[in-house]
Parts: sequence; structure tokens; C-alpha cells
Amino acid sequence: MVRDVDGFAVLMPGLTGFDHDGAITINLSYWIFPAFLSLNEIAPSVRWYELERSGLYFLSLARFGKTQLPSDWIVLTRAADGGLQMSPPADKPTYGFDAVRIPLYLLWDGKASATTLAPFLAFWKSADANKIPATVNLATGAVSPYPLLPGMQAIVAAAETRVSEPDSRVSASLVPSLPPLENDKDYYSAALGLLVRLALSETN
Repeated sequence: MVRDVDGFAVLMPGLTGFDHDGAITINLSYWIFPAFLSLNEIAPSVRWYELERSGLYFLSLARFGKTQLPSDWIVLTRAADGGLQMSPPADKPTYGFDAVRIPLYLLWDGKASATTLAPFLAFWKSADANKIPATVNLATGAVSPYPLLPGMQAIVAAAETRVSEPDSRVSASLVPSLPPLENDKDYYSAALGLLVRLALSETN
């Protein structure tokens, strides 16, 4: 499921259906950075480090539209100069329920910083009265009429705390201030809330 493209390890979302005439569709929220470290302990391989490298590089390229956010799904192609270029899919240039996981995995792996999280932080802070939209169309700038789910809000709280207090340990002590799990009736949102709590329990 890992393909070499111009010197970068590309994590394919599936065995088939994601490569169309050299245009590869990827999802950066599938780069679960803390998992690579754990997997390397089980099955040591330079591949895990190659995936970490490619994920961070691709994230630096995947800044689209006015918000400079990554889209949930991304089309990876070769540029005319021989390098790689990225673009949101024309039919769904959306940042939202997938890409929101990226800050969580950066935090979990100790890579959350003002630099790596810059577009996310700017988008969150631009919201009116802390009502951050769940999605944004990166081509038009249109945002969803509904705000982040509680689990997504937990990601924002953890990431913002990490960046605002870089010399402190962002840990489980933050949990009481997170949206309560017992009030979350959405399975995906609740799963994100649980993952944030797990990440905080393991983050140094």
C-alpha cells in the first residue's frame, strides 16, 4: 500500500481506485504519525520514517485557497518541472471531517507547533464567537452552516493549548475542559473525543 513517487513514500488509500493516469488521490489524515513509531517497534523498517518524511512534506504543500488548509482528499500529480504538485479534487475541494484529524496526529506525535499548525490555527481563530464551521469549500470559501462536532472541538482545544504553552506538558489535565463524552451522540465525534484523550495521556 506504499508507493514510491519521485523519491517520496506515498500511502495509498486502497489497493485500487486511487491512481488515474498518473494522478494519485491521497488523504493526509491517513498519515497517522504516532502509529508509524509504534509499527516500527513491531516491524522495524525504514519505510515508517519515509512515510513520516513524506507526510510532513506533503502537508507543507497542501495549502489551498484563502485559508491555506489541506483538503480532505488531495490529487497528487507530477508538475511540468518534474516535481510534485497537489490540488483539491475538482468535485469536492473540501476541508472538514477528514483533514481535521491531522492536527491531532501531529499533537500525538509531538510535531504540533505554531508552524505545522499555522493554517489550522488561523482558521479556528477567524471563526465568529468561537463557532468554528465544520467544513469549508477551499475553492469558493463557503463554510458549512453547522459548527464543529464536540470531538472536533476537542482537537482544537488540545492543539491550541499545545501551541500556546509550548514549554508545558499538554496532558490529561486538559481533559476536564474538553467537551464531555456523555453528551456526544455522534459516533465519529465521540471517537475523536476518545482519541484526543488517548493522545493527551501519551503526549510528552
